[in-house]
Amino acid sequence: KELKAAQIAIPSGYGYHGYGYGFGGMLGYTLQMSSKQYPSRSECNTFAALTTDDGNCGAGTRSATGSYINAYLGGYQHVSHVEVKGCAANMYGGFWNAGGCNQYPCIVQYKNTSGSWVTLRDFRTSKMPSNHITSLPIQTSTDCVRVYTSSGYASCGTLR
Repeated sequence: KELKAAQIAIPSGYGYHGYGYGFGGMLGYTLQMSSKQYPSRSECNTFAALTTDDGNCGAGTRSATGSYINAYLGGYQHVSHVEVKGCAANMYGGFWNAGGCNQYPCIVQYKNTSGSWVTLRDFRTSKMPSNHITSLPIQTSTDCVRVYTSSGYASCGTLR
């Protein structure tokens, strides 16, 4: 069976995973999350939701220590840049904003070839902008990019 762009499969195992297949020069990745906020909203918390420009249906975790949203590439690949966008006020039909969940700034990081996390952009003093895509140059090999917070909610409207 041929897989179409952004087709999702949910395998068993640790955490929440969604497989996506890249398109238009974008690398496909496996979505891994520490947890899912509003798991009943099946259109959110998926590769498909994170690879659009629409921040109304991205991904968000529950509040916890070490919350993350990982884009796992399946092995080390050269990455030129990462695009992120904050969650819009209407994410999850407004529930996300109403609960103050999008008030938790995060850090965008990648894993280097030594296995250490390197910060691309620290959004802890300011929230990730939700009105435009932010492009973060990287130009290195990595197997994973993540949106991370040491305490609270991890969230983003776009991660590609």
